Amino acid sequence: MIGAYILYLVSLVLAILLLLSSHHLTTYKRWFDPAFLLGLALFTWGIGHLFIHHDNFYFQVIAQPFTFFFYVFLLLMFQTFPLLPNLYFERWKKLLDLFVLLLLYGTVELTTWYYPSLEEQLRILLQVHTGIFVLGIGCVVLFSNRHGKLWERANWLILGTLVFLGVQTIYSDKYVTVAGVLTMVSFAMIIAGYKSAHTEKIQVAVMDEYFYYHERMQFLLREENMNRLLVGTSLFCLVLAMKKLPSVYLIGMALVTIILCVRLIISRRLNQVEIKEIFEISRNLEKRFEVHVKEITAKNEELTWFLDIKQRYETLLVETNAQSMKEVNYENVHQFIGEIVQKWYRTMNSLRYLHVALQTAEGEVTYQIAYGQRQPDKDLFKIEIETSFAHTTGVVIAEAISASEQIEEEELQQSFLRLLVIHVRGLLDRCLQNQQSLELRLVEQEMEFAAKIQFSLIPKERLIMDDVQAKVVYLPAAYVGGDYVDFIQMDSRYSCFLVADISGHGIPASLLTTGLRNSFRAVLQTCRMPNEILGRLNYLMYDDLSKTRSFITMIVAVYDAQQKTLWTSRAGHPEPYYFSASKTQILPCSNGMGLGFNKFAVYPQDEWKVEEDFMLLLYTDGLINLGEDDRVMYNDRWLSTLADTYADTERDGQDRIEAIEQKIWTVARKMQQDDDISILIMDFKTTADRNRDEPIGGKFHFQGKR
Repeated sequence: MIGAYILYLVSLVLAILLLLSSHHLTTYKRWFDPAFLLGLALFTWGIGHLFIHHDNFYFQVIAQPFTFFFYVFLLLMFQTFPLLPNLYFERWKKLLDLFVLLLLYGTVELTTWYYPSLEEQLRILLQVHTGIFVLGIGCVVLFSNRHGKLWERANWLILGTLVFLGVQTIYSDKYVTVAGVLTMVSFAMIIAGYKSAHTEKIQVAVMDEYFYYHERMQFLLREENMNRLLVGTSLFCLVLAMKKLPSVYLIGMALVTIILCVRLIISRRLNQVEIKEIFEISRNLEKRFEVHVKEITAKNEELTWFLDIKQRYETLLVETNAQSMKEVNYENVHQFIGEIVQKWYRTMNSLRYLHVALQTAEGEVTYQIAYGQRQPDKDLFKIEIETSFAHTTGVVIAEAISASEQIEEEELQQSFLRLLVIHVRGLLDRCLQNQQSLELRLVEQEMEFAAKIQFSLIPKERLIMDDVQAKVVYLPAAYVGGDYVDFIQMDSRYSCFLVADISGHGIPASLLTTGLRNSFRAVLQTCRMPNEILGRLNYLMYDDLSKTRSFITMIVAVYDAQQKTLWTSRAGHPEPYYFSASKTQILPCSNGMGLGFNKFAVYPQDEWKVEEDFMLLLYTDGLINLGEDDRVMYNDRWLSTLADTYADTERDGQDRIEAIEQKIWTVARKMQQDDDISILIMDFKTTADRNRDEPIGGKFHFQGKR
């Protein structure tokens, strides 16, 4: 008895497991899945049997509905198992099957009510009858499942359920141990099948229409055989019970048999309709197959004709390809056109006349060639395509008369004639491309020469003085640009530093760069302060800038080595970066308008006392426009990046100018650059003989503006 209770508790645990985790076997257009229904069936079976073995009479009465719902849930589980798309039990069959179960249980309960002495016998008959009924439907599902073979683990969920139901159907008190072992085996099979289905996530296969109808027919035939078996079983039970059981039971069983017969008759009629539909589909398929065969035959004949045409014109295409490998220019293009037209005419032996001409847009014929004789009484087909030759526009004209009277042959000749015109136009286009390539190469050589001149204007060596060192970093976006960087040690006391950005790109900006350099060198002969330098440069270059509608942004810095003072003046240029051990910032320099806007513009000047080691970066706006979208290197990102590099050099004693330069190159290589980048790195120190790796105090103070 203890073993039976353990078995019931195991079924309850397994039922709870299935109820809580079943969600992946959801069938087509169903709100529940088979594993969930199986969990309900095991739950009602375990509860029902626990109540049956209870000593309380009311518990034993309640156990009978649980047993009924056990078979109901198993029936629904089999009828909702996922098979093929739209392949499942119709709703009317489900309702009839549920009604049969209800009628079986109602008949037994009503007979037991009137004849209590027959309860044990009737329960056994009910157990066998309902078990065979549900087992038959389960076997139909098992053999209709196309997810895998019968011995594969994916089908163990169905096999385990059938084994479990079979044990309950033939259960006897004489074989309790065998029944318990088989029940545990069925539980193990259910767990293994559920785990496999959960892991593999079986989905309903998508099939073509014909294979689906085949599977549908197999399913209906299996179901019809199952109906016959159920009808035979009901008739057999009815015959056995005629002499031994009362009329109430016989009437109920007769109704069950009648319902099963009705189900069988309706199923057979529906199956006949399905068979007619399948035969109609087969006939349509045969017709479509015949049409398809005819289409294939026609296509084969057409392909044979095209293969013959291919052989006839293969030599022509090979000659055309060979000529396309030759060097073509305006001196030999007419010769090449004559050769290809002659080859075309000889190969296309079905042509009586072929004429090719080059004509300008004004109607002047610059070249023409003809083969054969033109006959006025014959139809002439003509092809024209626009082209360019000798730096003018015009058309290539081809005229031909066919010797063939077949429409297909004439259409093919027109296609090949168009190909001839396209090839002639290709020769002319190649002439133009070669000429343009030559001109482009000359332009590139001139640009390269201009770039060499501009690079020669930019200081390449580092400026080294006692208090300051300077280095130029130049990253052009094209061959030449409008950036200009320069520094000059005017005498033992004053040094001048300049960074300028001329509007525009290319050769015009490069030419202005040369003029700016000459003017800057000339102004330094008479001016010392940066505001004077900017004002004088603006005055000298105003006329040229106005004529070209250009302007220049510029920043000029002058360092006084004797007074340890730096003066700056700015003309619409970005403010420089300032790095020291004490702070990192954008140096707030006064600003004036760019050069070229007002001939008599005045520029403010700032004075800065040098009292600590620091670095100053003068740059063009190409630096802060480096990158694209959210990766643009704005001022705050550059300050953060270069400040870290400066701090590393202070800690490791590296060359600060070289470290900053390498960092700028590293970042620039990874970013999209659309403008020239020019940077002047200035490294100041307060004591000439102090090593760079020594910690230096001091401050860089703003003393005022004038």
